[in-house]
Amino acid sequence: MIIQIKKFGDTLISRPEGRDAALVIRNNFLIKNNEDQVTLDFEGVKIMTPSWLDEILQEIFKTYAKDCVKYTNTSNSSVKASLDIILEN
Repeated sequence: MIIQIKKFGDTLISRPEGRDAALVIRNNFLIKNNEDQVTLDFEGVKIMTPSWLDEILQEIFKTYAKDCVKYTNTSNSSVKASLDIILEN
């Protein structure tokens, strides 16, 4: 399953917005999915903060092990830095 993060906007900065996105992801993707892996596609995301990302990953990691979550289109420096910060913990 591929989740296109740009659907939540191209500027993803606040924790409350991340919490809202996490609920959408849980209700529209995770509950209805039987696949073994999820891919987060960051194409088109201009700015993303670690706090926004933390909210969605916390929700995804309730269903999927960390090694079952893949990331694509992560060359944007904001996306890359946020992933580095959150995934190192």
